Amino acid sequence: MQTIALSYRGAQTQVPAAWLRLHCPCEECALIDIGERRVL
Repeated sequence: MQTIALSYRGAQTQVPAAWLRLHCPCEECALIDIGERRVL
């Protein structure tokens, strides 16, 4: 299963790529940057 490095409020974790696609499709709160999805 592909995971994406996620940074949120200074904490970093790995989450399934499919989870982000289903739960956070908008670009306002999720930005693709250098292979990572950073949630602001």
